[in-house]
Amino acid sequence: GVAPSSSLVAGSHAPAPGADTSYFVVSRRYICHACSSAKKEAAERVLEAVGAASGAVLKGTEDNYTFMGYDSTSLTLLPHSLGEVFPAHLTHRAGISKTLLRLMPLLFNRSVRPHALSNVILAMHTEQHSRDYIRRERDIQMKPILNAKLKGVMFSDFSDPKLYGGFVPSGEFLQEVYID
Repeated sequence: GVAPSSSLVAGSHAPAPGADTSYFVVSRRYICHACSSAKKEAAERVLEAVGAASGAVLKGTEDNYTFMGYDSTSLTLLPHSLGEVFPAHLTHRAGISKTLLRLMPLLFNRSVRPHALSNVILAMHTEQHSRDYIRRERDIQMKPILNAKLKGVMFSDFSDPKLYGGFVPSGEFLQEVYID
């Protein structure tokens, strides 16, 4: 299977904003364990066919099967067509939801500028943050067990990267993604 590369710093993630919330991709670099296993198995079959007694040795069976998450070909290699339902378009810097990506040409062709769209996304994200805060407070009041567990724990700020992690793309980023 495919897993985040262990060589990355813990907590490495790429934000991918949607219309009113963000996705966070676990890692930017991934390793395909199935790819390296398949190559090793093929190498073993070749050695068996040639005959290990002949002294044949295959080199290069320890390749590093890693790929960057924003590499568009990597999504096509995911099993069970998971790449087709992946919710975001990733770039080397961050990402953006496919829903926003489909909306951008419609809005930009009707004179909505990238900075204006960024402001709209910010308004929608902060509104969602407020709804999340209200829902949390209501849940604490309704559920005594949750109340005891979360008592004294403040709801994080919108821009707190360690907790809520609100991220809104700049107009420049939206324009770059649109042009690409």
